[in-house]
Amino acid sequence: MENTLLRYILITLCLTPCLAGCSGQGFLSSAVTGPEPCLAEVEIDALCAESACKSHMEDEDGIWDCNIYIYDSAGTVFSHSFQAFPSAQKGLAKIKTQLFLEEEYSVYMIANAGYDTGSMELEELMDYKLYLSYPDGNLRGMAMAGSGDVRIDRIGQGASVQLERLMARIDISVDTGRLDPGISFQPVSAKIGNCARCTKAFRSYGVLSRDEIFASGYSADLTEAGYDYDSGSRISLYCMENIQNGPDTGFCTYVELYVKYRSGSCHSEGKGLVYRFYLQNGKEYGTRKNTVYSVTVRPEKDGLSGNDSWRLDKSNLVFSED
Repeated sequence: MENTLLRYILITLCLTPCLAGCSGQGFLSSAVTGPEPCLAEVEIDALCAESACKSHMEDEDGIWDCNIYIYDSAGTVFSHSFQAFPSAQKGLAKIKTQLFLEEEYSVYMIANAGYDTGSMELEELMDYKLYLSYPDGNLRGMAMAGSGDVRIDRIGQGASVQLERLMARIDISVDTGRLDPGISFQPVSAKIGNCARCTKAFRSYGVLSRDEIFASGYSADLTEAGYDYDSGSRISLYCMENIQNGPDTGFCTYVELYVKYRSGSCHSEGKGLVYRFYLQNGKEYGTRKNTVYSVTVRPEKDGLSGNDSWRLDKSNLVFSED
């Protein structure tokens, strides 16, 4: 499996004066008295940056809403704001807030949550869990989050915060080149099992109960999607971060590939032959946010033998009578 960063969003801050006290003369005040703190209006441009790995979902560049949390150098809440847009901002979203010049801030952003997440203390925000309405993301846009330290010393100075996707992408391909002649092996559908409903926006997380898992995870009908495994096509599935110690926890994310199968001795009925993969990277099981996992199903001989990479459910096979 390969780990690759998905597309990210670049947040660029541009400043314009919002108070009369922020005029040029204000910065030439006497060193004895010192200038008064200068509060400036901040216009945030959310710019979609190119990446080697792109999402295949609709509105992959769309920003529908954004929660912005700003904390001062002591970690105290400075401000929280929420802005929703009437339509997806295609690669560019302008959001306004205010900052004092020559002050240190930490800026945290959650995009496409779908709602106002409310004001929070910093530690509360670090442990905040973002819940999805649907296995493949929110109704509008893919959930993203990011943070950065910001200090603005002069009007017009820029700063940036990168938002990364809170979901992982699993690319599945099938190679039937090692099957025996006469074996019919047709992938029909794929889905994610133990698909997480929530994750922490700013910390790593693994689900702790069945309540945090969708009853039915993200799925794809390969017959409707025009999937052609003979041409090397890949099907992509999506899920939120879910880091586990192993399958024994009962919450480890896995992928199931359903296959219509036929050989000289048996054929599949119902949901077919099922290949099950527990996603892992080294000793770590599960999925990490903003990561791409590549899985290749490569059955050999009669295709009915599992290996260290997958488990095989043959309960739907019907064997011919001798």
